[in-house]
Amino acid sequence: MVHKNSAADAPGRSEVSPLLKSKSIGKNYVYLESVDSTSSYLAAMNPDEAVHGAVVAADRQTAGRGRMENTWYSPPGTNLYFSILLRPEIVPLKAPQLALVTSAALMQVFKQRYPGLHPAVKWPNDILVQGRKLAGILCEMQTEEDRVSRVIIGIGINVNSKSESYPLELRERAISLRDATGVTSNRQDLIASILTELEKCYELWLLQGLSPFIKILENNSATRDREIIAVMQNREVSGIDRGISDEGYLMLETPDGLIQLPAGEVHLKKREMLSRDEQGR
Repeated sequence: MVHKNSAADAPGRSEVSPLLKSKSIGKNYVYLESVDSTSSYLAAMNPDEAVHGAVVAADRQTAGRGRMENTWYSPPGTNLYFSILLRPEIVPLKAPQLALVTSAALMQVFKQRYPGLHPAVKWPNDILVQGRKLAGILCEMQTEEDRVSRVIIGIGINVNSKSESYPLELRERAISLRDATGVTSNRQDLIASILTELEKCYELWLLQGLSPFIKILENNSATRDREIIAVMQNREVSGIDRGISDEGYLMLETPDGLIQLPAGEVHLKKREMLSRDEQGR
């Protein structure tokens, strides 16, 4: 259900569209007051509307999704929750790279708009500030035979929420732009900047692969050269993060040699946990 904007900066179509500088991403833009999940809504859209670059944004999600079947806390009136549909002509093996491309796009926007923020990328899909989660990315693909028919990128960003309003279990793990900077951000400007930057990064990725993004991802990594535990398919592997390969795999130095992980969830070992001061530098 599309609705009247409930807050002055609610990212409605009529407010966001004039701010976009993209050619296709966001041109078909749906804004909802409340939805279970923007990605689920986009996946179920009529094929005529679910074109390349279609965006669904919501003021609130009742069942926002994260990776590893986690939920994404999505209160109304404060943050950004949106999903983008892309139709790249690629093989399925390359689709996970889009999480890293999206991370790079978010990093570019955050660094331009908030010079003192110091965000960090936690491979493959989280943006951290002071060791706490600021933004998360979830990529879901649909394939036909050996080709990708579509990829839906879901993005959640804690913008103007306050940490004291989070559920108790999230207060030490999540952070918003407002928490980190003390400044209230305009969600309309922010989502327009992100969609515009994402299109630039997406088009560059189609032409050149991940190589143009490796530097920003590695120079701003939350785990580079630190001991981590990688969890993949219920198996844990420990080692030192040695960066990202050209394919987007995490390169992990283990006692048995260097291995490359195509997917998974990574955590710093407890003795290697960054203090908030370290992470914020």
